[in-house]
Amino acid sequence: MEIDRRKEALKRLLKDQSDEVRKTASESLQKIDSKAGLSRTMENLDSSDKGLKIRSIFALGRIKDERALDKLISLLRDDDEDIRVAALTALSEKSDPRSVKPILDCLKDKSPNVRLKAVEALGNFRERRLTPYIVNLLKDENKLVIEEALRTLGKIGDPRVEGILIKFLESRDASIRKIAAWALGELDIE
Repeated sequence: MEIDRRKEALKRLLKDQSDEVRKTASESLQKIDSKAGLSRTMENLDSSDKGLKIRSIFALGRIKDERALDKLISLLRDDDEDIRVAALTALSEKSDPRSVKPILDCLKDKSPNVRLKAVEALGNFRERRLTPYIVNLLKDENKLVIEEALRTLGKIGDPRVEGILIKFLESRDASIRKIAAWALGELDIE
C-alpha cells in the first residue's frame, strides 16, 4: 500500500538532524493519518450498524476537511431521524458558515428532535440574520423546540426580540418563563 510506503519514508526523517525537517515530517505524517482516517470514516457511513454509523458521523465532525463537511451536510437529508440529529450535532461543533443554509432547512423537519437540534446548532453561529428563523420556531407545537428557540435568541442577543421575550415572561409554564428571563438578560444593549 502506498500509504505505508510514504509513512515509512517520513518516519525515517523523524530522526533527521534538522529540526525543520523533523517538524515537517511529523506534520506530513499527521496529514496522512487524517486522510486515511477520513476514508475509513466515510466507508463506515455505509455500514448497517447504526451505532458505527453515528460514531463515524461524530468523527467527521472532528475532521477538518471539506469532504467531511459536505458529507455531514448531505446526511441532513437521510431518512433516519437519528442520523439527521447526529449530523446536526457534528455540524454544530464545526460552526462552519457553509452549513447555515442546510441547517436552516432542518427547521422545517417533521421530527421535533431534528428541529430542536437544528435550532441549537444555529445558536452557535450567534448571527442576528438568523433571528427571524428562530422567532418562527416560537410557534412550534413542541415545548422543547420553543425552549431551545428562546435559548438561541438569548445567545444571538438581538435586541429586536425584546418585546417577544417579554411576552414569554407571561407564559403559564415556569420553564418557559425562566428561559425567557435568561434570554432577556442576554440581549445586547444598543
